[in-house]
Amino acid sequence: MEQAQQQLDELEWRSPEWINVNGLRTDNVLEYLSESPFWDRQCSNQQLKMQRGGIVPIPTVDPELTRMRGVEYVLLLAREPDLWVVRKQFRSGNGNGDGDSNGNGNGGENTTPLADYYVVGARVYMSPRVGDVLRASCLGIAESLRAVGVDTGDGTTINITDTDTGDTDTTTTNTTAADTADTGDTAAAVLPGSLLKTALASTPLGSIDA
Repeated sequence: MEQAQQQLDELEWRSPEWINVNGLRTDNVLEYLSESPFWDRQCSNQQLKMQRGGIVPIPTVDPELTRMRGVEYVLLLAREPDLWVVRKQFRSGNGNGDGDSNGNGNGGENTTPLADYYVVGARVYMSPRVGDVLRASCLGIAESLRAVGVDTGDGTTINITDTDTGDTDTTTTNTTAADTADTGDTAAAVLPGSLLKTALASTPLGSIDA
């Protein structure tokens, strides 16, 4: 599952042929996304389309989604003619046990974000997760410090928590004095984990614990 997620992170999808036939507008952008590998064929939007005979395009706004449970896609932002943001989310219900195993019933408003997708012109991209962006930033900072002869210690561990999903990723900087010895520098400064944490604390995304 994690590997599939990372592969989708790196994917750019487009279908000029579909757009040539149907055009691309706010009222059919979810239908366009449903042609891509980013689309979950078991989602509530797809179930509703099949219930309606599979002919009517997937609507951008569908009140019926609030009565269901499970994965669904909703439009977050529309800036025609060439930018849309779509969110994939999980509707867990209203906590009263309403709804059956097929997703029918009162789903309520309890939703958990799963992923965001950007439709830019004909191209569709999956937004990287907050943890992935911060992990890359942490490693980039550690590598830059090592390049100038700064020792980050014997392995500073940084926990990155995505405030939307609650997922926590752990990154360990393994830059040590032994690494900096190869640079030829006559002296190597030591950067404590608390200082590294301070350097990263300005980011507005997620939370960081060193």
